[in-house]
Amino acid sequence: TAMRMCSKRRSRSRREFVGDVADRPSTRDETSSALDREEVFAALARAGHGSIPPPLLDGAVEALRRWSKVWPERPLAVVPAPAPPGEAAANQALAAHLATIGRLPLVDALRWTGSAPAPTNASSAALVAHLEDAITIDPAAAAELPPGPVLLCATTMRTGWALTVGAARLHDSAGTTALPIV
Repeated sequence: TAMRMCSKRRSRSRREFVGDVADRPSTRDETSSALDREEVFAALARAGHGSIPPPLLDGAVEALRRWSKVWPERPLAVVPAPAPPGEAAANQALAAHLATIGRLPLVDALRWTGSAPAPTNASSAALVAHLEDAITIDPAAAAELPPGPVLLCATTMRTGWALTVGAARLHDSAGTTALPIV
């Protein structure tokens, strides 16, 4: 009977599903919110990662406000995530904004030493190998890291491996825990 139920669910057309969703009152608000998000992300793409639209900055601050209720310890510094040159400016801008709002030190401890972004069609092993070569830590900046959690800021994420490698570099050099926000 479970198989029949699954096949009945799958047999519903997309139109029926969309119609059901459109009939719910709360969906109209969700749809307009989704369109607003799409417009904001389109603005980020048009800016070429050079600037971040204010709604995205506000959203990041609001997310941190909600997360602060469940953190075991508040972040003690903000670190921009390492990225290729085209994306690094946006990560830096997000980190600087959050550091200012949260009154935390901005520590630019991670460096992207590779020239190209990580390959998108590679296996995880090849991708991590590329990132381990591309992401380094600045020893002088790492010395400024506090002995507690740091906020690791990125504006985009493809696989999560760049943040993982960056967090591992921070932990290995300064013993800090990274709390990523994307």
